[in-house]
Amino acid sequence: MDYDYNKWNNYEIGNVVWINARKEHLSKIKFVEYIVSSNYKNILEIGAGEVIEGQQIRKQRSDIKYTVLDVSDTFLRNVRELGFIGVKGEMHNTGFKDKEFDLVYLASVIEHSPDLEKTFRELQRISSSFYITMFKWKMKTGNLEPKYIKHRKYFSTVFNINQLFDLVRKYGIIDELFLCTLKGNVVDYDHYIKKFSKIDSHRNGNYLSMIGRFK
Repeated sequence: MDYDYNKWNNYEIGNVVWINARKEHLSKIKFVEYIVSSNYKNILEIGAGEVIEGQQIRKQRSDIKYTVLDVSDTFLRNVRELGFIGVKGEMHNTGFKDKEFDLVYLASVIEHSPDLEKTFRELQRISSSFYITMFKWKMKTGNLEPKYIKHRKYFSTVFNINQLFDLVRKYGIIDELFLCTLKGNVVDYDHYIKKFSKIDSHRNGNYLSMIGRFK
């Protein structure tokens, strides 16, 4: 299936509700803190947004090469105007060299992969480590099925989170797994599951983050 990415060109920088509502979200702060305190030198962010994390990292770690991959000309134009390297491409077919990056970062992006297996295989190829944050998943239903939403001109993947973990572990090793809540707390994932195991879908401002290494 050929996907229409035009939807992502219809946004105006600085006026995107779902970006503005999460600019100060703890999940972003945790990522910045993690990178600033690390030894990473070459990072790829997939899904530009407004490069909020990249801008904060640059203020504290000017030695890091920060590249951004996106399908949207609108977001990429902003990326380049901010002085970052902006490359147009898809997460499952990036065009980068093998192990070109120390770490690949995806925030609220993996949910839109049209082919999760192909995406993780590509991420493993181009990077040594990963930091993935997501806000939408299924706990009990879903089967890694991509769904193209024609009237909105983009796709969304409905997946069971345990199936996703199995796929991630096929290509890598998960070192950390936690949730950052809208209230500004960090929640252990296992504790969250025990407390909210009856919830099927989740989209209330709690972001799940996975940090790990590719095999």
